[in-house]
Amino acid sequence: MTIKNRISRNISILATILYGVIASVVFILFSNFRNSEFRRRLEEKALTSVQLLLDVDEKDQGLLRNFEQNSIEKSYDARTYVFDSTRHLIYSSHETTSPLWDVRDLDALQQSGSYFHHKNEYDMYGEYQEHKGKKYYVIVAAIDRVGQRDITYLVYLLLAAYILFTVLTWFMTFYQVKKQLKPIDYFHKKISNINEHNLEERLSVPEKAKKNEIDLIGEEFNFMMNRIENAYRQQKEFTAHASHELRTPLARLSTQIENLISRSTGEQRETLSRALDDTHQLNELIQSLLILARLDNTKRDFKEKSRIDEAIYNSIGYVKKQFPDFKVSLSMDEMDQNESSLEIHANQSLIEIAFNNILRNAYLYSSNKQAEIEIKNEDNHILITFKNDGAGLSLDEQERLFTPFMRGKQSKSIPGLGLGLRIVHRILNVYKYPIRYDYIHGLNIFTLTFFQ
Repeated sequence: MTIKNRISRNISILATILYGVIASVVFILFSNFRNSEFRRRLEEKALTSVQLLLDVDEKDQGLLRNFEQNSIEKSYDARTYVFDSTRHLIYSSHETTSPLWDVRDLDALQQSGSYFHHKNEYDMYGEYQEHKGKKYYVIVAAIDRVGQRDITYLVYLLLAAYILFTVLTWFMTFYQVKKQLKPIDYFHKKISNINEHNLEERLSVPEKAKKNEIDLIGEEFNFMMNRIENAYRQQKEFTAHASHELRTPLARLSTQIENLISRSTGEQRETLSRALDDTHQLNELIQSLLILARLDNTKRDFKEKSRIDEAIYNSIGYVKKQFPDFKVSLSMDEMDQNESSLEIHANQSLIEIAFNNILRNAYLYSSNKQAEIEIKNEDNHILITFKNDGAGLSLDEQERLFTPFMRGKQSKSIPGLGLGLRIVHRILNVYKYPIRYDYIHGLNIFTLTFFQ
């Protein structure tokens, strides 16, 4: 999960939980308020009922009962019970219904003076009060239908608000986080384009007055890239200049050694021959470093084209001049003989250098000094395979095959620097062409794929 999605998720979860807690607190507070309010109303009814009952004549109790049963209290199914000090029921608002009270309620009133509890569907309030010097037990029971409807409505309202809030919070959070972190996506896109061939890429940073933390990071990144580019350029310039300057004295040294060899004999001649071989190897190293320095400054040009068959022929001729006993067989599909099917986007001189190194490697590491080249066209891709017999590479050597100065165990008696395949890999990498090594049935096989 990306940091952007993780931040959005965590903020949304936190906001959702916080709103759920707030909604729960609102519900609890409202329920408690509803209970307190309804208790207060029952207290007032208890006090009013006793006063009316004891202030009217006994013959008017029926009128009082009729008034209670037909008033607004009917919607609450309110019931009133009044007992004298001997616990004799002197008034009941509902004579025909079974009473809601029992002896335990009267005992509780006598002990505590009042109580409020829920029994069946009813909220019951009881009070042990005095009126005109006499003690009375009063019990009022009612169903708070209005309060229950309010509670139900509040639950649905909070639930709907919770769902709506959750959806909007998640949507807005993801949108805002994505919007605020959009510069990071831009940085990632720009940075992914930076490589050894494109070190001049920089990030766009606004003016100082509008900078935020991400812009400051972008500014520091640009400053870092300036230093890296300068150091990289200086290093490559030094390598190129030093290699170029060394070629001239080495060429003179080689010429002088060759002259001395022609005039010497015996052990002195052998020593000079070894010195000449070392000079040639050093010159080859310098030439390889020059090629690598050139590749560092080479950019892919889609307008540049070259012919694969011409590059192969030129490379075969070049390598056979170095190794006259080298035998190369070339096979090509008939369908690949037309002009356009053998064209690729690459610099032909660089492609020839890559082929030269592969063929030279095939000659040095083959037992019979022979190599096979196959050119095929598959799905608009040109596949070129170079095959030669010889010992294969271990898995560890295969993983390091294209690293600089890598030489396998079988190369101890074979001259070389370990830069040939590195140069091949770097040249193909400039044009995004892959190369693969396989060892099958005693054959070393290099497969190059050229996209058209």
